[in-house]
Amino acid sequence: MAMRDLDAVVDELLVLPFPRQETRDGERSSGPGYHVQALKASRDFWDGRDEETFQAAEDEIDTALQEVRAALTERWDAPEAVDLEPYLRPDGPVPEPINQLCMLTTKTLLWRGRP
Repeated sequence: MAMRDLDAVVDELLVLPFPRQETRDGERSSGPGYHVQALKASRDFWDGRDEETFQAAEDEIDTALQEVRAALTERWDAPEAVDLEPYLRPDGPVPEPINQLCMLTTKTLLWRGRP
């Protein structure tokens, strides 16, 4: 994703109102107090996982992640690493958007913005 496109997506999310109920609109899901936007996704590899194809997809996603990280760090300073592993074995329901993030990864980055 180009920096210009990322800036447009971020700017749109910053002014987008939060719905009262959870909603899904294409690659974005929203709910009270959150928006989750997929910026890039690879295809699923459940069947016939060819190692070369898988590695190429993983490299492409990693490159995109580094670009997003650099752009958001320039905009809001360094991120904070967040470990989602404690949410993988909850005693009760996991709130959104943490539940969605746990389905994708065990670690994420959090930008709080400049004061």
